[in-house]
Amino acid sequence: CRVAVELPARLNLYDTLTGKPMNDKEAATLFQGVIFVIAPHMDDEMLACGATMAALPDKRSIHVIYATDGARSPARDLPWGTRANPALVSVRAKEAKQALGSLGIPVSNAVFLGLPDGALKSCENELTEVLTGHILRLQPQQVFAPFRLDRHPDHLAVHRATVRALQAANSGATLNEYFVYFRWRLLPEGDIRKVIRDDLRVCVPVAAQAAKKRRAIACYTSQTTEYFAWQSRPILAPGNIEEVCSTPECFLRTAPGTRHTRIFTRRPLWIQCAHVLEPRLKQIKERAKSIGRRLGSRAARGGGRG
Repeated sequence: CRVAVELPARLNLYDTLTGKPMNDKEAATLFQGVIFVIAPHMDDEMLACGATMAALPDKRSIHVIYATDGARSPARDLPWGTRANPALVSVRAKEAKQALGSLGIPVSNAVFLGLPDGALKSCENELTEVLTGHILRLQPQQVFAPFRLDRHPDHLAVHRATVRALQAANSGATLNEYFVYFRWRLLPEGDIRKVIRDDLRVCVPVAAQAAKKRRAIACYTSQTTEYFAWQSRPILAPGNIEEVCSTPECFLRTAPGTRHTRIFTRRPLWIQCAHVLEPRLKQIKERAKSIGRRLGSRAARGGGRG
């Protein structure tokens, strides 16, 4: 079902990422009805939508579903990838409940699917079926899911499954695509949100809800601290947290299935190329760094024996 989105005239003119001041009443006007937030991992919902959820007056109307079990973050970087840690599953679920509770969202409104972290593509059909069932049950007016050209494979799988579920349920809900990985090194603008058409992009300033968003993110201790002794840095660096708590939360609001070329103001073909290239280049860089650290560690041990 393709839905034409009509935004209130005074709310659809956020033509920069600083946006216009928006109070809680205005946010509630823009995002009315039952809210269904679909998060690939525990913390994505707060990073991308935390201030928006905090601004909504009826927290009972907010429902959050977590697709993966979160067992690969934090995980040791190995030359051949990462290894899941089953002990993290309960840790991350507990953190998610604490984060939701800090905003006043009922924990009973959270659903944990427990699908394999890092491998959602392999169970995309199952995810689509489950999401379809929840959409039919909740009858949401607003659905939040990752941006269609996100960098993370799990986020892309969630987006595809969400679009298919909305169509399968013949839902009239508005799809709000949120941004987690919005910094793109291969774009001159450096930020994918800046090349979204103004009439399709809504930016919600976070200032009024920044403290609440920070507290919610802080509940994710496994992500915001050096949780394991082997870590040299947290998954979410302080600079990352500061950025998402001081810049607007942006959403692409359009009909599910709208072509990529129709949502950008410039260079749509290069954007799609960059979407493929950037994560691969980052993966090569991270694996090279991992190998370098291991070689350095072995060299240091060898020197000590000498």
